[in-house]
Amino acid sequence: MKWHEDVVAEWFWSQPQDERPVPAIVVAAKFKLTAPEPSERDLQIAVRDLLNALLAPPAIWFPYPAGVTRLSAEQFAQYSRFGLKRGIPDVLIAWRQMFAIELKTRRGRLSKTKIVHTRRGAPRELIGQEEMHRLLLDSGAFAAIDVARSIDDVCKLLDLWHIPKRGGGSWLRAVNGSLLGAIFARPVLEGDGDAKPR
Repeated sequence: MKWHEDVVAEWFWSQPQDERPVPAIVVAAKFKLTAPEPSERDLQIAVRDLLNALLAPPAIWFPYPAGVTRLSAEQFAQYSRFGLKRGIPDVLIAWRQMFAIELKTRRGRLSKTKIVHTRRGAPRELIGQEEMHRLLLDSGAFAAIDVARSIDDVCKLLDLWHIPKRGGGSWLRAVNGSLLGAIFARPVLEGDGDAKPR
């Protein structure tokens, strides 16, 4: 490589001064340090751990894991035939009434209803999260459905809805003011569905 650099330098200096190419000035782009954003899957795992550790009976929770993994078109068609619904929130909590939390990343948005066409060209309506959440609330079975983008958001909702916590008190204080804060702030390793604190 040294030979190539020498040839280029020799050629550059052999050119008349007014014909020499002007070297490009490289300016580094400005950047801002930001914390890594956890994926929706990481958030789902942290919420699972939080609710398993602190949710007090008789309240119970369960996930609607349809969005946790990508389904092939064939798998989705088969689940749809059995009644799988689109747009159901990720976390469901039963405590006197139903409460639901849709987990999203910082930039994630609720999906909207859209019309697609089947292979045969027939139109098909795909219910989005916005409409499904409205339908669930209109059913009267759900007291509240909201979006959370972090464990703190989840804790604020649980406090707002007066969901019982083991030992009583605030969900947010329990997570931020104790060892649990370190547990739920830990990074989750890829493929680590049952991650343990490091």
